[in-house]
Amino acid sequence: MRQVLLLLGLLVLLSPLGAATLALDADPTIDAKVVSLVEQALLQSMLPRLAADGQLDARLETTKVVQVYHLVLTYGERSIFLDVGYEVETLGERLRGQLDQEGLALLGEQEHPYLQYRLGSGFASSCKLDVGHPYWVLDGQNQRLGQVVATKNHADKELSFLSQRGGKSLGLGMQLVAMSPFSTALSTSLDQAGHLGIDVRLSYALARYPFSLVANVGYAQPGLSHVDLGLQSLIPLSHLFGTKYHLVRNLSLGAQALVGIGFGLPASFSLRSEGLLFLSYQLGPFALMVGGGNRIGADSLALVEEGLFFSVGTAYTYTP
Repeated sequence: MRQVLLLLGLLVLLSPLGAATLALDADPTIDAKVVSLVEQALLQSMLPRLAADGQLDARLETTKVVQVYHLVLTYGERSIFLDVGYEVETLGERLRGQLDQEGLALLGEQEHPYLQYRLGSGFASSCKLDVGHPYWVLDGQNQRLGQVVATKNHADKELSFLSQRGGKSLGLGMQLVAMSPFSTALSTSLDQAGHLGIDVRLSYALARYPFSLVANVGYAQPGLSHVDLGLQSLIPLSHLFGTKYHLVRNLSLGAQALVGIGFGLPASFSLRSEGLLFLSYQLGPFALMVGGGNRIGADSLALVEEGLFFSVGTAYTYTP
């Protein structure tokens, strides 16, 4: 019992200021390891979803069945009852799975959009969200835990499907707050001839996930600047592989196709096109991008640019 109290004290000291609190009362006959696993599951799965001044009361009791325990959770005026246990090795993971869905009953009705269902490769919310647009996911203390993007709306129901494109592990019941559909990016490129280029891009998320409209200005080599328009596609890896792993939650695979006009010195004009494949890693409102592509440009006489290039850049999504 002393070990459990020490562990609880350490967890409280290490927990962020302003977070909800947990009061766990366990039958003294229950093994300390079981109590510890239950406590960790509650701290990880439930407390981030509760208000900063909230307290979750938990009571862990024995049952007539060996290695099966009765867990009573109370938050405000709401309570739920769970049977947990079976095997100590899987108790924590099993309980987190139960709390993820059944813990919603403790949160009650919510007026704002929130994560309501967990799917194999993402989430769903019982409201019509703007397809293609990104959303912040807030915990119970209104802290930003991650980002999701609305991938589609159900044809007949008030239901939107979402994929995570950045952040920590998210819990059901967490609030959704719209981000701006606009994103800016700054990148530098190096082509096979050794020319260093710089580009500034503005993109707008279209209502056709995963596409965005892109406007681009920059230069690919000294004395040759350009203005381009095109489309960008950005697919979170979590859309394909789920949200279990940190790297998958934060990586997206992108592609870009641009056409535009080049301006040279002395006064000359050329037509150009550019294709780019890249990986994007999300860091809050920022993203780091690395990739490679091919560009070609020609005037009425000859090619003025062509070949492969390597690109590194960063993007920022504005939040009102």
